[in-house]
Amino acid sequence: MRAVLVLAAAPVLIGLVASLVSSDARRASLLAACATGLFVSLAIRLTDADAAIGWLATLLVLPLPVACAIATVAFCVGRGERRSRGREHHAVLS
Repeated sequence: MRAVLVLAAAPVLIGLVASLVSSDARRASLLAACATGLFVSLAIRLTDADAAIGWLATLLVLPLPVACAIATVAFCVGRGERRSRGREHHAVLS
């Protein structure tokens, strides 16, 4: 259960907070990626008392939570913007 919280739930929350803090998608994605990387690294180090998980395993697992955080930012930022289609997309062929 702890792994689900560290690798899935927390990155989604970090991505949500990053999208609320910054309205720019690039800055929010960078913030989410950095914060998630730091959070996952610290969480694995603090919860692994007997040092069974090394730094290499942490680096191998890191892309999944970072991708979850960035996908959350993309989803949150993309929902607020409505793209309107012009008339050229609805043209009737004669």
